[in-house]
Formats: sequence, structure tokens, C-alpha cells
Amino acid sequence: MANDIPLQLQINSIIDLYTSGLIKEALDTAETLIVKHPNEPLLLNISGVCYKSIGELTDAVKSFEKAIAIKPNFTDAYYNLGITFQELNMLEAAVKNYEKALEIQPKYAIVHNNLGIVFKELGQIHDSIRSYEKAIASQPDFPEAHNNLGNAFRENGQLDEAIKFYEKAIALNSEFSDAYNNVGIALFELGQPNDAIKFYEKALEIEPSYTEVYNNLGNALKETGQQDNAVKSYEAAIALQSDYADAHYNLGVIFQDLDKLEDAVRSYKASIFFQSDYVDAHYNLGILFLETSQLEMAIKSLEMAIIINPENAETHKYLGNTFQANGQLDEAMKCYEKVLSIKPDHADAHRNLSTVKKYIQGDTQIIQMNKLLSSGTLNQSDQIHLYFALAKAYEDLGEQDDLFKALHEGNRLRKVQLNYSLDNNLKEHSNLKKLFNLSLSFSEKLVSHEPSKIRPIFIVGMPRSGTSLVEQIISSHYETYGAGELNILNKLITPIVNDLAKKDADLSENIFLSIRKDYLNYLSSLNTPENVITLEQFVGQFINITFLVKA
Repeated sequence: MANDIPLQLQINSIIDLYTSGLIKEALDTAETLIVKHPNEPLLLNISGVCYKSIGELTDAVKSFEKAIAIKPNFTDAYYNLGITFQELNMLEAAVKNYEKALEIQPKYAIVHNNLGIVFKELGQIHDSIRSYEKAIASQPDFPEAHNNLGNAFRENGQLDEAIKFYEKAIALNSEFSDAYNNVGIALFELGQPNDAIKFYEKALEIEPSYTEVYNNLGNALKETGQQDNAVKSYEAAIALQSDYADAHYNLGVIFQDLDKLEDAVRSYKASIFFQSDYVDAHYNLGILFLETSQLEMAIKSLEMAIIINPENAETHKYLGNTFQANGQLDEAMKCYEKVLSIKPDHADAHRNLSTVKKYIQGDTQIIQMNKLLSSGTLNQSDQIHLYFALAKAYEDLGEQDDLFKALHEGNRLRKVQLNYSLDNNLKEHSNLKKLFNLSLSFSEKLVSHEPSKIRPIFIVGMPRSGTSLVEQIISSHYETYGAGELNILNKLITPIVNDLAKKDADLSENIFLSIRKDYLNYLSSLNTPENVITLEQFVGQFINITFLVKA
């Protein structure tokens, strides 16, 4: 009969049930025994562990607290209670119970380790480091404590120290995939992506389904210019975990860099779908829509980013840029003013504000800009912005001498910044002339190509020649879409020209067809409802007019 079985044997049978994964059976048996032995702390502790395992954390807390009430020096009950409070995100309570366990058993390594984890979550990095060090002092061959100490040092910005402890963890456990991943992260943060790749690959060799590592590997591959492999790595992470918002976002970034705008939009939207408050995804979507002149969509994305993080100056600036491009100047002015309320030394915002604002005597912004310029702490670009902004302010005030002084200094700095070389410019034109002279017989022929539904209108002219006005007039037609100033065609043509010039090679029909295909694919990615005519303003790129005609 059960009553004749010694209590310790019955407790051992409950432990066997638990370790076999039969948690519910173990809990039922423990609760039955507790009725008969209500003052047995070991039974109450086991009951708490079972409740915790099935997610009944409140009942687990009650069981552990009853065990402690009966046996105040019950170390394991304090430890288990600490874990449970940690899972409940009641971190201060977790600290209290871990510290109580350590009062009773000062060399309890795993408690020191867990206490370090809680301190790290509380942002108490130095306390976290001390706890991990005590865990290692209590148990030198504790790889998880070495790894966690590395994490604490990395969060504290001590990357070399972090790597030392990650490597110690690996020395203790050569199959420790987390430690390999963490070395990779630290090396990447040290600006050593090639070395980071080796550790990420080792982590994946040990654990091929380690989702986070694929994402981290993608970041390192992207940094080393291996864009295609980076895409594959992000996609592998998503294949393992479809709701991995970071991987979708990173995939969006790389697609945007590759001018695959449809794919970028889809990836950003996926990251937002899985994490609605993903502020960087909303922000990047807004910038992408702004750059492709989809202004209403840009406004929505940037406004959502601001709802999530209202104190980001750059988001307010770009929202201002978007309102300005959309002709909503009052809204743009409010955005630029908001930027300056967050970051008064934001030179770009000062300049943008100057373009939508009419200055009057006594305007405090003028005083503020002059003060910034006299500080001697600004970089060249910021000085240029402020001098041009001041020039606009002095123009509004009719102060001609100050206007020309500001313009002169702004233009002087801008000339230095541009580092313009007449020789380089002449060389570029010479390459073009040489290229078309070599290919003269071909360049007079028409290129055979498939017709496209998209019909770009190129507005070609010298800077300040009225191309913007022409673009605005044509884009006001209901069948046209104004794409603004796009630089994609120049990106396609320039490397081809340079490469052919070096090789003294001829132009071919395939080159023109390649330019045509890539350019039309880019226009298709804009997803405009006006699919008959797409308009491009092509200011300053008149030198490529032969490519426009041929392609």
C-alpha cells in the first residue's frame, strides 16, 4: 500500500516522473502527497517546479513561498522563486530571492550567474559583471558564466575583454554555438566583418538552424560587399523563422541599396507586420517613398515613425522635406522648428527652415545661427548650411552687405568641399567622345527592343534652365507621374563608360538593351498608377543624351 512506502521513495518517484517529462502526473502526485504531508518543504518545492514548468507561475510562487515559510534556510526554494520572479519580469523580487539564496550558500555558482543576468536586464552592468565573476570564482569551468560575462563587457563597450571571455567559454565547450556567435558580434562591432564571418559560420556548423546567426552573418556579408550572399543569409533566417522582423528589415535595407525598390518595400512592410512599432522600418519606408516622389505614402510612414519615437530629429526633418516637396510649406516649417527644438545645432534643419520662412528683424534663429558659427566646433558641411541659411535671412531683411558676406563664405567652403577638378571633368567628356567615336558606325543604328508600357519623358537641360518648371507643367497632366530628379540612369551609365574607356572597347547593342532593361525595371518598381507615361527630370545629365536616345 502507498501508505507503507517511505516518503522519500514517493518523492523520488515524483522526481522520476518530472525528469521523464510527465509534468502533470508529477504535479498531481505531489499535490496528493502534500495533503498528507502539508509541512514537507521538499514536496512544496517540487510542486512549485511543476507549476512553473506548465506556465502556472502564480501557483509556483505560492508553493515556493510555503516551502520557505516552513524551512527559512531552503536555498533551492529561494533559487526557484528567483527564477519564477525573473520569468514574471518582477526583477527586483528576483534579485531579493537570489541574494537570499547566496546568504545561505555563498558559492552557489548558478545563482550568481542568474543574478548577473537580472542585473544586466536592470541596466546595472557593473553589478552584473561582479556577479558573473563570482560565478566563475565559484565554478571556474562554467562556460555559460564566461559567455555571459563576455556579454556584459560587450554591453559596457569593452569589446576586447568580451572576446577574451567568449574564447574562454569556447575553450571549455568547443560546441558552444552562442559563444561563437557572440565573438562574431564583437568582431563585427570592432569593424572586423571578415573575421566575424568565420565565427558565424562556425556557429552554424554546430547549430545549422540558429536563426539569429544567419541574420548576423547577413550583416557581415553586406559590410564586406557580398550583397548576394547577404540576401541569401537573411532569407535563410526568414525561412527558419518567418516572423523574424529584424531579418525582414535588413533584407529591405539591402534591397534598397541595390535599387530593388519593390522588394525593399515588401520587406519593410513585412517587418512592420510582425513588429508594428519597428520605427526604423517606418522611417526607411518614408525615406524610400520620398526619394521616389510617393509623397503621401512618405508622409504616412514618417508620421508613424514619429508616433513611435517623437524625439528623433532626423524623422521630423525628412517629414519636413516631404511636406515641402508636396507644397505644404506651413507643415514643413513646423517640422523644421520641431527639429531645432530637439537639436538646436541641427545645421541642415536651419537651412531647410530658411527656405520656407520669411525673416523679420529680431528673429532669434539668426542669433542662434551666428552663435553656432562662432563656436568653432562645426564641421565643414554644417558651416555651409548655416552660411547659406543666414544669406537667405539677410536677403529677407534687406541687409545686402551681410547677405554677400554669408554667400561668399558659404560658396568658398562649398568649393573646397566639392574638390572640383576641371581636368577630371574634361577627362569624363573625353571618354564619352572617344567611346562614341569608336562606335560611330553602330551608334547611328537603332537598337531593336521590345516595346514597354512605361514611356519615360526625359527633361534634359543645363542646371537653372527651367527644367523644374517644365517637369511641374507636364506632371500636372492626369496621365503622367512626376518622378522628380532620379539619378538611377547615371548610376547605370557611368561605370559602363569608365570600363569601356579603359579597355578601348566598343559599345554594343547588348549594352544599350541592358541599360534599357535595368532602367525600366527601376521605373516599374515605383508602382505608379500612371503606367502609360512616367516622367523624369534629368537635370545636369545632358551629357548622356546619346544613351537616352539609343536605349
